[in-house]
Amino acid sequence: MVIEREEEQMSAELRLRRMERLGVESKTAYKASPFSALSRDFSARFSRDPQAQPKPGEILIDSTWKIAVPKDLSPLGKRMAKDLAEFMKKSMETALDESVLPRTKVEAGPAKTIALLDKGGGKENVAESFTITGKTQDHRR
Repeated sequence: MVIEREEEQMSAELRLRRMERLGVESKTAYKASPFSALSRDFSARFSRDPQAQPKPGEILIDSTWKIAVPKDLSPLGKRMAKDLAEFMKKSMETALDESVLPRTKVEAGPAKTIALLDKGGGKENVAESFTITGKTQDHRR
């Protein structure tokens, strides 16, 4: 009986060491994998085709565009603007300036602006729902 307990204890210690070793080996293999970037960096999944041209109904967003957010945007909304700018720069090789404007100006939709608003888009009663609208012209008169 004493021998069985000692064997159980040794077996448990061996399993623990094996799990620790496998954990280290797994992390090393994960970091070495050329595909690990896809799970570590969201924008790595996307790449820009520099030869692509917009089709009818599509809009070319280039560095003349900007991201506009209202002054009273929530911290989450501001984070989304930063994430979008980073995505456009890293994945689409397009740096977009960010501007903070009064809400009424952002809602009016200045030309060549991606307006990020936290109200009035997506599906009502779905917190994570949103709408992206791009305007190529200023429609204010």
